[in-house]
Amino acid sequence: MDKIVKDALLKGKILREELDKKAAEEALECERQKKIKEDEWQNALQDAANRYISRIPELLTTAIGERKSSFKLVTCDSDRGQWFNGLVALIEPHLKQMELQFEHTSTTDYVYTSFDPDTGYDATLYHLEVKVPDDND
Repeated sequence: MDKIVKDALLKGKILREELDKKAAEEALECERQKKIKEDEWQNALQDAANRYISRIPELLTTAIGERKSSFKLVTCDSDRGQWFNGLVALIEPHLKQMELQFEHTSTTDYVYTSFDPDTGYDATLYHLEVKVPDDND
């Protein structure tokens, strides 16, 4: 083989190795960023669940005082369905531990996008509704 061809093959091989190494580093960095983002999401979800759980006694007291049969603990719109499902999965074990009954409900509300009442859309809202226990004293 000609010296020029050999040099080109060698440089091409070195370049290919550098590009492969760079691609592997970028993939590792992407995985690391993905893991960081997932951890942040899980931490935010756990913080929100803890806030909702801490409000249960207050909301239960208010519901009993107002003679309501249930109260909505969590409400999310349909755009945040994954958030709602994750939040409910963290809260439901605590409700079971407190021996409170609950159910998932949904409603449809009209959301206004401006002050004009003709502009808006129907939004589905998902709720985690907690039933007030019977007072059998």
